[in-house]
Amino acid sequence: MTSKKLAKAHYRIACQRQDTLHKLTTHVTRIYALVGLEDLNTKGMQALHSLAQAVSDASFFEVRRQLMYKTEQYGGYVQLVERWYPSSKTCSSCGWVDEDLTLADRVFVCEACGLSIDRDFNAARNIQAEALRLVADVPVVASSERKIACGAERSGSLCAESETVCCEAGTKVL
Repeated sequence: MTSKKLAKAHYRIACQRQDTLHKLTTHVTRIYALVGLEDLNTKGMQALHSLAQAVSDASFFEVRRQLMYKTEQYGGYVQLVERWYPSSKTCSSCGWVDEDLTLADRVFVCEACGLSIDRDFNAARNIQAEALRLVADVPVVASSERKIACGAERSGSLCAESETVCCEAGTKVL
């Protein structure tokens, strides 16, 4: 393959990734008034040779950047959960913490209540609960003084005709 063809293939893949990220973040911000994100140390993760390529391909920073500006655009709010919060090691059912859990353990098994759940799904539930707990001090979703996010029923609508109330989008009303 010539260098020109290779460059063209790389450009095409980069455009596809960017398009997918925009579609994903737009979909999420139009439906949910509150988005909980773990504040990941992506630079530190890229320093680990075994994770570097996967972290780079996942574009964590770009996803976060797009979510931050799009949630404000659609009247939503992003709540960051600190990176040291033990989301993977805490039982989402009872709160027990497994200090010995490693990255190799893909299933979280709670010794206190017996819950057996996928490690990442358990972490997602914990991040959701922590984001809701942290946002309790925020009087209004985002800075737009609105407690609603744009609905996804109509493409390109500006919230005037189609709105989703926070509790309808899977979050509590503030």
